[in-house]
Amino acid sequence: MAATAVTATLFGIAVITSDPPEDEKTEAAADVVEPNPLPDEEAEKVAAADRALRNLVIGRWKGYFHGNRVVENRPDGTASMDLTFDFVASLLYGPKMSLELKWEVQDGSLCYELVSGLPEDKYKKLVDKEGDEAAYYFEEAGPKVMRLVRTVDPDEKYTWTRVDPSGK
Repeated sequence: MAATAVTATLFGIAVITSDPPEDEKTEAAADVVEPNPLPDEEAEKVAAADRALRNLVIGRWKGYFHGNRVVENRPDGTASMDLTFDFVASLLYGPKMSLELKWEVQDGSLCYELVSGLPEDKYKKLVDKEGDEAAYYFEEAGPKVMRLVRTVDPDEKYTWTRVDPSGK
């Protein structure tokens, strides 16, 4: 029987992963071990949690990290982000940047992929320094506030506040 571990809890739903027991691993696969698929019931719970998070993320959000950021996550999985950098970040990227992105929620994580940005030379510098993809897990997810933590750097945290449709 496979060992299971709770890796996250989303809206009270545990996200479960499982690995095969040591005696089922072969020497040929010692370096690469693929987890057993989730049972149908658990997979549906993860899918339902992802759908709930996806619906929550849609809309306009503002945050602050090395300057002001406003992101519009659209239902089709695309997004636009406008950045107004603080003094230090502006030394690298200029005072402002506009980004076009793709996004998805998968296994309880929000994943962004950069598609393009302006000014183009500063966008290329950003991609060279930070990469064109980022994934975040939800530390908190609510209708007015999201707290995201970058999966590769748990010290990098973002608080996003929903922007009222009227612009407030």
